[in-house]
Amino acid sequence: MRIYIGTFNEEDADKVVKDLRSVGVKTELRSSLDAEIQTHYFVEGELKKLKNDYKNSFVVEILDEIEESFNTARSVMYDGIQIPDFEENILNKVMPERKNYDGVKNTIKNVLEKHPKPISINKKLDTKLLDEFINEVGEEKIYGYIFQFSKERNFIVNLHYLLKANGVMYKKGKMYGKIKENPYVKVYMEATEDEAEKFNIQREYESFVDKNVDVYANMIDVIYETKRISELCKKKPEYTKLLFMAILVERIIEKVKGKVDLDQLIDEVMDIQEEDEELHLTIDAVNEILKTMEKAEIIKIKNKKIMLRK
Repeated sequence: MRIYIGTFNEEDADKVVKDLRSVGVKTELRSSLDAEIQTHYFVEGELKKLKNDYKNSFVVEILDEIEESFNTARSVMYDGIQIPDFEENILNKVMPERKNYDGVKNTIKNVLEKHPKPISINKKLDTKLLDEFINEVGEEKIYGYIFQFSKERNFIVNLHYLLKANGVMYKKGKMYGKIKENPYVKVYMEATEDEAEKFNIQREYESFVDKNVDVYANMIDVIYETKRISELCKKKPEYTKLLFMAILVERIIEKVKGKVDLDQLIDEVMDIQEEDEELHLTIDAVNEILKTMEKAEIIKIKNKKIMLRK
């Protein structure tokens, strides 16, 4: 009998196998491919034509925003402008509310300067830094700034993508060229399938294929390695399922005194009351456990009677 541990990617499955092997439990792996298809909706073409084609739909509002972004970019763009200067100038124009977070940015800069080593991407360190920022300026302002920063980055990334496709060249940290008067754009958007059909919005599909690994533990090993599994569970509670199965076998053994009627035993172990919880098993599950115990030569079943092996 096998005990299902879980489904993992290959790397995590290897870790689980290593953990169980360390306590004497053999494993069985079964691989499968998981495919997911995502639909992306978009419109593509010259901006002026698109605005005319979609003038009677919600798409025109998105195109108006794109057109306004191009107009603002033209107002701050000149040959040789430094990329950071361009970004600051255009963000100040399209998102004037960002000025409200100047104080927060300065505080963050001061906190970071106190750390002697460069900041690395580390979960515990990030949490510690976040707590420092919150203590300095307050939780509401910090999370407001994080939201604002994310919005700015998304805008800038998308804008550079559009500018590169419409006459702007990037070289050594500077921008050159002239933005086309009628830019060619490809704009992704949120839409429903009904909206795509109604307004003739284009679709493209993206497929993701991942390998999943189902990990199973050998039940007999679990029965004989209860003590070692218990120690493992203290360090890694995610394996408590195995300990539960081992304890369940112990409960069955406790109920086998001499020769016991098989059906009676099954009725008794289908619902076991523990200190903090009730354990409920199906008849099929109990039968599988008993078969495994018999295979492990812990019990003997004959003529609808069950007894412990000596």
